[in-house]
Amino acid sequence: MMPRPLLSVLLLAALVGALAYYWDPDSVLEFEKPGQHQALPKTYLVNTRSITYDEQGSLTEILEASDVRYFPNQKRSLIIEPRYYAHNGNNRTWSVTSDTGRFMDKLEILFLEGNVMLTDDQSEGHLITEAMQISLRRKIATSQLPVTLTRGLNITTADGMVADMNKEQIRLMPNVESIYAPAKP
Repeated sequence: MMPRPLLSVLLLAALVGALAYYWDPDSVLEFEKPGQHQALPKTYLVNTRSITYDEQGSLTEILEASDVRYFPNQKRSLIIEPRYYAHNGNNRTWSVTSDTGRFMDKLEILFLEGNVMLTDDQSEGHLITEAMQISLRRKIATSQLPVTLTRGLNITTADGMVADMNKEQIRLMPNVESIYAPAKP
């Protein structure tokens, strides 16, 4: 039989070794309290399309997504891969795509994040940024983050923008820089 001090030292070493083997210092223990569960969506849609017409029956907008989750308590929807198309009644359209989005029901505002691209479908000009919000009532898109506007070989950058899709105007914010490359004959 082993002496007690040696047995105690071996048991302590085994315990420390087991702790070192199984312990993950990067893990975080999270203790949930009752009622702290994240709200579950009331509605879940896959590959969806919403089409809106005005009182005269003219197409005004289309919103598509690969995945939509609606949370009625928060009156908002989480959207994966949203695609928004704005029509202003005179065959002029704008398209917007992004990785994710949130739609706030009461405000009728679409918040887009990740690889956001706003396109004037007639001129084929593209505006790229990381986040944008669109007022669906007013058809005005804004971004407070850096934007890059490209059309053909021309590139313009700025620290933000406001796009009025009804008036077909984009107003760039401060620090606007452009590179103009004329078309080759």
